[in-house]
Amino acid sequence: MNTRSFETLTNLDSEHIWLKISDSDLTNAQLATKNYSNQTGKHNCYLNSLVTSVFVPWIEQKLGLTNVNLCATKPETWEFVNGSSITINFSENGNSKRLILIPSEAIDTEEFTIPQEWVDIPNWAGDYYLPVQLELESEEKYLHIWGFVSRETVKKTADFDPTFREYFVSVDNIIYDLDLLYSALELCEEKGELQSLPELSTETAQKLITQLSEVSRYSPRLDVNFSQWAALLNNEKWLTKLYHQRVNYQLASKRTNLRDWLENKLDQAIELGWLLRSDYLPREPIMSTATINNPISRAKLLNLQLEIGEKSVVLLLIILTDSKGRYNISLQVHPFGNNIYLPNNLSVSLCLISGEKLQTVTSRFHNNYIQLRQFSCDNGDEFKIEISLEGVTISEKFCI
Repeated sequence: MNTRSFETLTNLDSEHIWLKISDSDLTNAQLATKNYSNQTGKHNCYLNSLVTSVFVPWIEQKLGLTNVNLCATKPETWEFVNGSSITINFSENGNSKRLILIPSEAIDTEEFTIPQEWVDIPNWAGDYYLPVQLELESEEKYLHIWGFVSRETVKKTADFDPTFREYFVSVDNIIYDLDLLYSALELCEEKGELQSLPELSTETAQKLITQLSEVSRYSPRLDVNFSQWAALLNNEKWLTKLYHQRVNYQLASKRTNLRDWLENKLDQAIELGWLLRSDYLPREPIMSTATINNPISRAKLLNLQLEIGEKSVVLLLIILTDSKGRYNISLQVHPFGNNIYLPNNLSVSLCLISGEKLQTVTSRFHNNYIQLRQFSCDNGDEFKIEISLEGVTISEKFCI
């Protein structure tokens, strides 16, 4: 931990970038970590969310809002790799440059480690790479950007570790004066040559996605050869689909405890994505069952990653107890956002945990919702809901 004050540090190395991290930045970064399948992804998200939330407003102000447009990393990336990209499009000359920021909590600045993905995947590769130190233990929390290096320099001078697929850049090849970066952004071309990747067939990509979707404690980035891994991540659609399947797989392995809802214990529900009905559905749903007194309802947004793109729907579950102590459950699927109707042929099924289907309903042309027949459960019962469209299925498991 660095015991020197933030002001002292900025005066000692004034050519570096020193930016304070606020309490709200910390809170927002922590909230964002729930959307990842393991602790490695959550930690990547936490560090990179802090970096982008602090650095992006600063660089916008530094370069001037009148001549720069910024595009930041998609958060799905952090499920697999540490690092953030910032693409700067200069409207005055049509030029664009890509910065890759690699955060670390390490104190040592003798070496700068860059994951291979950020260097050798064409759609990911940057023009310049910036090491970012995060100080999160002291009372004054801040990030410290202590230099930069071009991609061309990385490829020519860095040591490469093929086992862990990382480039190690010596301090001798890092430019410490960050004032030079601003001129380089507009003037220099230092990305160097990019090697093309092999093309993956849709069938091969889907096999890889299925293989890599099983949740593990770490990123699956080393589980297949780099050329296939890189080709998969180079395609934004496949990257997004892999991310969603890993997160959905992890969530589906957990059973939502519905009895907790009736006891107003909602921490697990919120963790698994079950929010208030009004968060997703602007109007009170129409129930085709008998009148329900004092129901408890929660809604969850589900994203089905299809070959033709993403389709989002809202799963609404309503539960109450009857005079005999049984749990009566009603379940509907609604369109999300500005969509008025559900996709055709979307099905929702009530299943046993073993997979046996008890009932299924399928949407038709211009259905604005579909619902299962109300069903009852006893203490200790478990069941599964499956939502399917065009060969893609999302499962939600429940227990009482």
